[in-house]
Amino acid sequence: MASLIPEDKIQEIRTAADIVQVVGDRVALRKTGKNFVGLCPFHAEKTPSFTVSPDKRMYHCFGCGAGGNVIGFLMKVDGLSFPEAVKALAQRFGVSLPTQDMTPEQKRRLSERERLLEINAQAGRFFHHHLVSGEAGGLAMAYLVKRGMTRKFIAQYQLGYALDAWDRLLGYLKRKGFTPQMVAKAGLVVPRKSQDGFYDRFRNRIIFPIRDLNGRVLAFGGRVLGNDLPKYINGPETDIYHKSRTLFGMDQARSICRQENRLFIVEGYFDALSLHLNGIVNTVATLGTSLTPEHVRMMRGYLGESGQVILVYDSDEAGLKAARRSIDVFREGLLDARILVLPDGHDPDSFVMEAGADRFQAAAGQALSVLDFLLERAIAEHGMTTQGKMRIVKELSEPLATMRDAIARALHIQKVAERLGIEEAVLQRSLPSAGSWGPRRGQGQAPPSARGSADIEGSVPGAFSGSRRIERQIISMMLQFPAMITPIRVEGLLDHFEDPHLKVIGETILGQERSGEVSAVDVMGQCEDPALKRMVAALTMADEQWDAAGCERLLAQFRTGIRKREDTLVDRIRAAEAAGDLELLQQLLLEKQQKKLASRLH
Repeated sequence: MASLIPEDKIQEIRTAADIVQVVGDRVALRKTGKNFVGLCPFHAEKTPSFTVSPDKRMYHCFGCGAGGNVIGFLMKVDGLSFPEAVKALAQRFGVSLPTQDMTPEQKRRLSERERLLEINAQAGRFFHHHLVSGEAGGLAMAYLVKRGMTRKFIAQYQLGYALDAWDRLLGYLKRKGFTPQMVAKAGLVVPRKSQDGFYDRFRNRIIFPIRDLNGRVLAFGGRVLGNDLPKYINGPETDIYHKSRTLFGMDQARSICRQENRLFIVEGYFDALSLHLNGIVNTVATLGTSLTPEHVRMMRGYLGESGQVILVYDSDEAGLKAARRSIDVFREGLLDARILVLPDGHDPDSFVMEAGADRFQAAAGQALSVLDFLLERAIAEHGMTTQGKMRIVKELSEPLATMRDAIARALHIQKVAERLGIEEAVLQRSLPSAGSWGPRRGQGQAPPSARGSADIEGSVPGAFSGSRRIERQIISMMLQFPAMITPIRVEGLLDHFEDPHLKVIGETILGQERSGEVSAVDVMGQCEDPALKRMVAALTMADEQWDAAGCERLLAQFRTGIRKREDTLVDRIRAAEAAGDLELLQQLLLEKQQKKLASRLH
């Protein structure tokens, strides 16, 4: 698929695309010197080790080793194919892509995602039209107005109404040129069980479009108007819609949650919309599924290091259980989460509509920490008898033990002991040691500014051994100080590399140098192996200061190593001769001949 897009166009897109802008859409970045840093969107961490270089047009995480260019980032973070990422960037940054040379099949494969998005866009217009213009949507509109929504708000969120009919949407989309099979792939129709054909998934329901960060409709949710069950229907997962990576309202909430440094999470569509309606736009809703690690990484990226999430679930037992289920996901994701327990009988929608935004925000200021929430729920469940306190301590053992911050752990132990009326020392002895639950991922890392180039070895597992560190330094030098490439090529120094991966990267750099200016982004594009791409990113982003004198010293050191190895080879040949080991002697002579031949070729 990648070959369908000319290489010069791919290069134009890499140059035109602002990697800081693209990454910054999904990760809260702060400037440090020439680069930008933030929390990695690909693994859990407390201290930012994810670095973006606008000069080098690359990103690299010193924690997990992820790295690459702007196209690779979009592929990894959004789950796009190479052509999809290229087309998305081309559209965003105004680069035209030729398609006239593609076969019909190639065009079909390349454009299927766009067709699914267009089907959803057309369906959204259909639903919205029948809500605001058609007589059939009158009851739905009256229901929304009764819940406080204005026509302007309804238009802003493009809410809609699905007609009480079996195939009105399908017929509309067929007239627009889409096959029933493609409409089914978009999740909008369902195959009939007893006969051929399809019927509309959503019927006689208020429709909620679910959008990506760019405002494109990925799927829909629907709420019934009457008493039919189920009350809510959520669209199925499709090639463009993944529930584990999508949150309702995130396209509206993203910029506000960064300003507020806080994000509210609710369960239902109306919960989110009511909060948005009351000015609390930094609110998102889950989509009929539990929160996932992908959700947490997404939210952590938007909020940054000091951001806070507040779970606002219904005050009934089901809502409290949902909040409890989410706690482990946030703890694993290293994101500060708090629980807002609403007054009995209220959900977020009813509370904000009755009490108003100010009282909601005041209540949010009193949201419980995760441990306080668990403690109060355990007390409510087990009581304060002796047996009850024993059960409470048992329930809190893991949350307390997994606190890696010793001061926070000590303060929470003190709070629990006081609340339960037991001696702090007794509670301390009853808990497992902090380390017995295993290390938490992503903690204890130094920020990139405090890390030396040697840390790159840890970012690409198995890539560099200590004995080959000088080879790594030479490749890093070639990427960051291209003036030294010529002597490396002329002397054939890469022929003496022991690490085959580094040798491949070095030869790729030489190929780039022969064709023009050396660019780490282009070198990475030439590497097919993802592991090599990560190596190039790590070596390019290494915090090393190169100058001509330092480069000469490095090459002189490498030449000395070559001579030592050659002297060692001569000594081994003499030893094999003296021992009469003809087989070893033949191998060593062949090795010497190959090295000499390689040297002559350069």
